Parts: sequence; C-alpha cells; structure tokens
Amino acid sequence: MPQSIRQSEILQIIRSEGQVTVDDLVDRFGVAAQTIRRDLTELDEAGKVRRVHGGAMLPSSIANIGYKERRTLHSLEKQAIAAACARDIAEGSSVFLNIGTSTEAVAHELLHHHDLMVVTNNINVANILAANPDCRVVVAGGQLRRSDGGLVGTLT
Repeated sequence: MPQSIRQSEILQIIRSEGQVTVDDLVDRFGVAAQTIRRDLTELDEAGKVRRVHGGAMLPSSIANIGYKERRTLHSLEKQAIAAACARDIAEGSSVFLNIGTSTEAVAHELLHHHDLMVVTNNINVANILAANPDCRVVVAGGQLRRSDGGLVGTLT
C-alpha cells in the first residue's frame, strides 16, 4: 500500500477512535513498526496528529474537532456511559447537564424519566429534553456559542 494512502487511513482511524497504538497499526496494515512510526512522525510534523509514547492521538484537544465529528467520536462509549448515568438518576431528581456531546447522550437517555428538573447551559440538551413533557428544563443564561450550542460567558 502506498505511504500516502496508508497515512490517510491512519488519520481516519485516529479521527474515529481518538487514538491509536503503533502495535495496533502494525497489525492492521501488516507493515513494520518502524514504518508506522515514520508515518506517525510525518503526520505529527504536518500537525494532523500528536505523537505520544507508543502511538498517536488527535492533536491538542477534542475542542479542535468540529462539533459534528465530536458527536460521532466514541459514540458507543458515550451511549454506555449515558445509560449508566440515567440509571443512577432517580425520578424526581434535579440535575445539571453541562456543555458537551456526552451530556447530550445523557439527555437522550432521560427522555423517559418522570418528574425531572434539568438545568443546562446547552441548547442541544434543552431541545432534546423538550420532547419529554415530564421534564422541567431550565436554561442558564449566557451568550450562544453557535459552534456547539453552548451558552457561555459571565451570565452562565
């Protein structure tokens, strides 16, 4: 496989999984560890990934990834965590759901809860929970951050 195609596929894997190990990539591509290390170093130098001991991850932080991509990143894990959170939230509870795609997954899991009060600074969470008539939604004030639906600033 040509290096450019392999590097493109490596980048796609990192975007979907968040991080990779050299060993995993060696197994996936059937090439030497040194070849993978060289690919990761080149991707790092191009600013596309960040090299870490034994592998690579997305550069900087998750904040540099677009909102739509963050929603799908680790979606199965987010669903599992959200389901566990929802199980621990009793009927009649009051909770705060912050900005983030993981809290949006929690909101989806709360759609069938009763007698909830949810305070949020996340427009997306408020919109999700609007479908639950047994849920009182309180939206904190602030300036709308259009990139992800968060309400931010001193009013929050």
